[in-house]
Amino acid sequence: MSANLYGLGCRPAPPELTPALNRVLRRFNSVRLRNPSGFPACGRSTSFSRRSAATKSGTWSSWSATPIAALGDQYWHPPEYCGIRETPLQCELRLIRPGFVFILAGTNDIDWDSSLGLSPGARAAERLRPVISQARSRGVVPVLSTIPPIHPADPERAGLFEEGVRRTNSRIFRLATERKVPLINLWRGLTGPGMINQGLSADGLHLGVAGAGEIMPSLDPDPSIFTLSTDFSAEALRHGANRRNLIFLKSLAVLDRASR
Repeated sequence: MSANLYGLGCRPAPPELTPALNRVLRRFNSVRLRNPSGFPACGRSTSFSRRSAATKSGTWSSWSATPIAALGDQYWHPPEYCGIRETPLQCELRLIRPGFVFILAGTNDIDWDSSLGLSPGARAAERLRPVISQARSRGVVPVLSTIPPIHPADPERAGLFEEGVRRTNSRIFRLATERKVPLINLWRGLTGPGMINQGLSADGLHLGVAGAGEIMPSLDPDPSIFTLSTDFSAEALRHGANRRNLIFLKSLAVLDRASR
């Protein structure tokens, strides 16, 4: 999930949070986890700030459910503390034993599908099925999310990505219904009224962060991203990363309440 929620574990609670959301934030931040590859800018490792073994920049949606031995090039391998016969997701679930796993994947698959001569987004459900199965086999609740819009720099590719996002999200909706998986409609949250560039930064791919300028959220974010992406003021929530973080936190609160 890249650096989605790190800021919620690396800085004081945003003042805009309701008492109920503050309680959820405190509860999940009270969990201390080992984090061998943690960020220097974040002194503690919690449910929000641990650097997951099941995320990797630039990967396709089935990467986390692929056995490490089958990943080939070392670049695609998760941290060395994972077993070669495990998948990255199995490794992460074994290490931290979470209650929920939020799954936001599919954006990178659009270009990949196109290069393979496939309709972009056509295999979204097929690639996400093993992710759901591996989570459930360990007693973890998988939570799917639709993917954000994409505005490619090359206008000639705009149609391909628009079609890919639409098809990917349609497949994710169907999969969530079929497998009875909770679903967050992030796309809808980012395309609502008042959003700046549908929540996207200047590159049209990464989500924008309030006050970050040209700094992009990534697996190695600038320390300021931790603070800026958890600003939940009305103006900040017009930016994609800020709105996503609040949507995910609210979703976690609903799931946590339902599981008790």
